[in-house]
Amino acid sequence: MKTIQGLMTTCAFIGFVGVAQATTSEITCGSTGGMNRCPLPGADQLHVTVKQVLEGDCTHEKGWWADSDGVVVDAGCNAVFSYQAAK
Repeated sequence: MKTIQGLMTTCAFIGFVGVAQATTSEITCGSTGGMNRCPLPGADQLHVTVKQVLEGDCTHEKGWWADSDGVVVDAGCNAVFSYQAAK
């Protein structure tokens, strides 16, 4: 009986330790009409999404995009972006 309980405890511990949590961070970036880059090195290698539009049209590839130096906004896009390591 002790062997089964020990095995179940070990499996539960391994299952708990094996669960990785993805950490999500945020950056606010805005444009007053022209292009603006908010520094976030390696942004093109991250999973970047719009969390909240604050103002303007923040359509991906039109109002914002990510490059190797950061998040780039254009044409009045002002937003809060979330980012995390790409899966």
